[in-house]
Amino acid sequence: MRKNADQAPWEDPGARAIKRVLASQILEAMDEQGLSRDTMARRMEISQNDLDHLLDPQADTISLSALGRAARALGLSISLELI
Repeated sequence: MRKNADQAPWEDPGARAIKRVLASQILEAMDEQGLSRDTMARRMEISQNDLDHLLDPQADTISLSALGRAARALGLSISLELI
């Protein structure tokens, strides 16, 4: 997906859509588990501002590993596949 090292990780429209879906699913899982943003940030050992940035659908500087870390804090994992 990345064309060169200078390109933002979520610059591709498809990649941004994936990030938005993952962030939405993380928020949904937090809600299902009754977790506040403060509790989630503590679980991830990050600031609440960092968590807000991670979950911001417009943020394009979030790595897949950070989203995976959020999923693991919820007892979940991320699965991507090529089709």
